[in-house]
Amino acid sequence: MGEAVSTTVVAYWAGNLPEITALHFISFERQNDLNFKYILYADNSQGFESSIPPSLAWLKQKPWFEIRNVELSQLMTEFDIQPFSKWKPNLRYRFLRKLKTKALHYLLLKTRALKMDFLSKYVSTHWNEEVGFTFSHNQKFSGLANHLTYRADIFRSIIANEFPNENVLYVDLDICFTKVFSKYDWSKAFTSPWGRADFANTAIIYFPISQRDIRTKILGELRSTSAAWPWTLYSQNRCSYYGLELRLIEEFDPPWASDSPVSGDSSAFMQKRMNSQEVVDWTDEKSFCFHWHNQWQIIPESGSPYDLYLKKFTA
Repeated sequence: MGEAVSTTVVAYWAGNLPEITALHFISFERQNDLNFKYILYADNSQGFESSIPPSLAWLKQKPWFEIRNVELSQLMTEFDIQPFSKWKPNLRYRFLRKLKTKALHYLLLKTRALKMDFLSKYVSTHWNEEVGFTFSHNQKFSGLANHLTYRADIFRSIIANEFPNENVLYVDLDICFTKVFSKYDWSKAFTSPWGRADFANTAIIYFPISQRDIRTKILGELRSTSAAWPWTLYSQNRCSYYGLELRLIEEFDPPWASDSPVSGDSSAFMQKRMNSQEVVDWTDEKSFCFHWHNQWQIIPESGSPYDLYLKKFTA
């Protein structure tokens, strides 16, 4: 019998850790019957220095928890990822960015009309029907060095390679785990869909060691495109190439599930509604987690699904 492969859960944060993340960590501890380790990478790059508030200081005493400092640009260099553009978002930058965006729209129209195949790869890297044009982080006027969500997009696409002999689960901090881990399927690599779009929502990604080539493929695509946007790096076509399964939306994102009690209402997790308990019951039955989508400054209402889960996990 071979030695069991351990699993490490990793997350990333830049700046002061919001107190509302308490539910994320409490739910992890409650559902973690498989003894997964948890490492929070705190970005300490200049201007992004991270800290944990006193209300979350208890985390440092947990045997399953570890906090590690990271400088994202240094991590990018270690894995041969092109650096951020050094252009700063001043008035000239904003004018040139607008000018470049208009030029890219014109380029798209010409590419489609004249079938300019030699430009098609460039356009496919920077265009999505739902999002429009986006930039790569090494392009002039991109401004992505200061884009916190994009910095996390880069991190999650690199970090599994730091653990070559372990399973790795990347998670965002706006996730409440609702299912005991031993009752979930860990047999294959997976991520979450982005609603009904044709790309992934990489708030959660699982990299099993049995499919270690996925990490290498993602690194290769990131080096090639220099764009970590989900609609670029995790399009349906690329996820298929990686071997990364897009699982059912209701497993991660109840507001996008058509039969969910909160279908189409992403704010319901933080608000008390007549059906708040129904939301919890439905999520417990059908979901691995509830992604509450960046509501960092919200104070959850008493009786909201957030509050009900917090009480349930701390009872």
